Amino acid sequence: MPISGVKQPEIIQIDEELRLRKYSKDNSFALPWYRDAETLMLVIGKKEYRNKGIGKKVVTELIKRGKELGYASLFVDEVYNYNVGSRNLFEGAGFKRYEVTTLGYRFRYDFNK
Repeated sequence: MPISGVKQPEIIQIDEELRLRKYSKDNSFALPWYRDAETLMLVIGKKEYRNKGIGKKVVTELIKRGKELGYASLFVDEVYNYNVGSRNLFEGAGFKRYEVTTLGYRFRYDFNK
């Protein structure tokens, strides 16, 4: 999604098998609650693609990109209590819980540790 004043690359190559494509503004295929223009959603919907390290690679690349752009912090709006895999993913990448929500937790990654 657009970041004011920042030219985004068309492709961010994560490895030989995985790449991120520049946001095309077409989110019509997404569920309504995934269409927030201010939020990047990371969802691995098909079960056969889960537990293969895809999320870890993507989160690691997003941390690297945030650092390159000079961000002070990255935030995860909410990880539900039942989503242990996502919670472990973000905590394993260095995110810290900073707020309890009705359904789970909010996480934060600080670059200036």
